[in-house]
Amino acid sequence: MAALIVAILILLTPAFCVYALKASKKAELAKWKRQHAKSVVLREERIKAYWDAEPARQAAKEKADAEHKAQMLRLLDKNIAEMKRKREQS
Repeated sequence: MAALIVAILILLTPAFCVYALKASKKAELAKWKRQHAKSVVLREERIKAYWDAEPARQAAKEKADAEHKAQMLRLLDKNIAEMKRKREQS
């Protein structure tokens, strides 16, 4: 009787190990899927935030370009006036 119980335990041990291994793999896969889903959501949120901020970036760029253009025109006017003044003096 004891030999029968030992034989059954010996036969069931590998099956239990395989079952435990499969369960472990399934748990790892589920964990990876959850993490991957989170990273996909975070990536989509970052992309959405980037494009939501695009109009503000464009407006800031246009403002900076306009300020730069105005500054260059003032500098050009100043240089032209200085050249005229030097020409009149000579």
